[in-house]
Amino acid sequence: MPDFAAECAEVDHHEQQIAVVNRQDPCDKIVVDTYHVSCQSDKVNFSDQYAGIVLYSKDGATQWKCGGVKCRSGYIYITNSAGLMQQFPNETGMVHGAAYKKLFKESMSGIVGSGFSIQQGKFVFRSWSMNAFSDKYHNEAKEMNDLEKHVVTQALRQWFISGQSNQNHKVSELKQLPRTAAELPGSKQLPPTAAELPGSTASCCIQ
Repeated sequence: MPDFAAECAEVDHHEQQIAVVNRQDPCDKIVVDTYHVSCQSDKVNFSDQYAGIVLYSKDGATQWKCGGVKCRSGYIYITNSAGLMQQFPNETGMVHGAAYKKLFKESMSGIVGSGFSIQQGKFVFRSWSMNAFSDKYHNEAKEMNDLEKHVVTQALRQWFISGQSNQNHKVSELKQLPRTAAELPGSKQLPPTAAELPGSTASCCIQ
């Protein structure tokens, strides 16, 4: 995944933000102060499975427009994964490339980002196609780094609690929230996935 203080390079532990760090040049950072859950996302329930992507930059830009969709660093998109690969075959990875194609109407390229899934309300923070992508912002680990897992988990939980209507979540507030299980509020208590266990490697280098 992108090197978010782990895979990307490592993430900057600033109070108000996090940063995706270039492993080759630590001064080159993609700074994120807010995570935004796309209004194009599907409504999430506890029965279905979903593919999720977190975008930090495209072609070096931290604010961009693609396929009519405006994005900035920290953009999260979630879509039901049922039939996704059949609808968008031959895209990068199993489902994350297909999810990207569904939203932006083009194949994924020039992206620094991370991938995850939601399976019956539980988050799985791994993606070979996005998290283990080989570039200056990612390492070869398929797991998100621990800090990124935490802030994305809390952003998604707050979004879900709001009735899936509160789209914007400040990093400064997310970082202050206590660590919880990587699942939506109200999920059945199941054994933790590997993505939830402490000490997992990360893809993006996030600080």
